Amino acid sequence: PIEIALQPVQTNAGLKIFSSIFDLTDVLRRERKLRHLTDILNRTNKIAKIGGWELDLETLEVIWSEQTFALYDMPFSDKPISFDESIRCYDEQSKELLAEHIQKATEEKQGWNLELLMHTSKGNTRWVNTIGTVELKDEKPIKLIGTIQDITERKQVMEELERSNKDLDSFAYIASHDLKSPLRGVQQLTNWIEEDLIAVQDSEINQHLSLLRSRVNRMERLLDDLLTYSRVG
Repeated sequence: PIEIALQPVQTNAGLKIFSSIFDLTDVLRRERKLRHLTDILNRTNKIAKIGGWELDLETLEVIWSEQTFALYDMPFSDKPISFDESIRCYDEQSKELLAEHIQKATEEKQGWNLELLMHTSKGNTRWVNTIGTVELKDEKPIKLIGTIQDITERKQVMEELERSNKDLDSFAYIASHDLKSPLRGVQQLTNWIEEDLIAVQDSEINQHLSLLRSRVNRMERLLDDLLTYSRVG
């Protein structure tokens, strides 16, 4: 592959054409490699549901990657959008949290890692994880750059796990309490039997009653340990 540039020039001898010929082999090879790497990056971002974004702090214009548009359920465009439009989909609490961290980023040059709730243009509710960092020029913030990832499924799994843990804690407490009640009844029965047999001097009976009480106490300790273990985490 070559590139040919032609330039007409008027001379005393008449019209002349200057020609330059460039070998594009290396250039095109690098371009193909770059396109291939870009394609791999786009495909992996799509699989991981990760998009990229860039906010110009001077113009307040935002550039989104193709996957970011997909997360917002918006058609892809290579034109920048306004900052207000970029955060319009978030609920009020998420907007306040994001605005607070953007202010910290510009004033204190700190990045962030946030989980935010959004409602897309198609009405879908999504949890996203957004990570932002500051780009400086002469120690002055000029851009915010970061990623955004759909974590809806992970969030749902965590919420379900939290509910299951609460149910397990409740079950362990109720089971421990309800099982202790008949054990106390058995303990009381052993006391009554011992009182009824107070006149009977039978070492074997006394030994059996003592063994029964020790088994009841052991079961109570096991229930207490089970309840403690369930609350460890």
